[in-house]
Amino acid sequence: MSINFGKEYKKFHTEQEKLRKYYISLGMSKEVIDAIYEFDKIQFCKDIAFKRRTQYIQASDEAIITSEDKNPLLKNHLEILSVPFDFHASGRFWWLEEIEDEKLLSGLMRLSENDLEMITYLVFDGYSQVEIAEIKGVSQPSISKKIKKIRKILNDF
Repeated sequence: MSINFGKEYKKFHTEQEKLRKYYISLGMSKEVIDAIYEFDKIQFCKDIAFKRRTQYIQASDEAIITSEDKNPLLKNHLEILSVPFDFHASGRFWWLEEIEDEKLLSGLMRLSENDLEMITYLVFDGYSQVEIAEIKGVSQPSISKKIKKIRKILNDF
């Protein structure tokens, strides 16, 4: 990442002059003001060094896939920078492992555990809305509303 040190230092110096005037108006001693300035200057240098040595990675999956000029870190080290989904087939939501559509899986992963449980009851356990309502201790219309909410969330993907 390119940093214009002169421009950044000028901004820092302008801000420090404002702070110096403010500190004087508060009645602080010159020694304390100088100590604060030295601390801020050291921190400024550390921040600049961090910015010079840090390369940011796009967070959006679509930006990574469609970008023609991919980030070199992603090109060369994608396996190291990636974290696979780790589902256990013996768990309650084993069926998530079977989904190959990445958009659908992404949408499902945004659902709460209760929402995933609702899908499991309906699709894989074969319960009706009335039976789920009895299990959860709520009314059938509330289950119906919950299902509509889940459908709406998933339709956005």
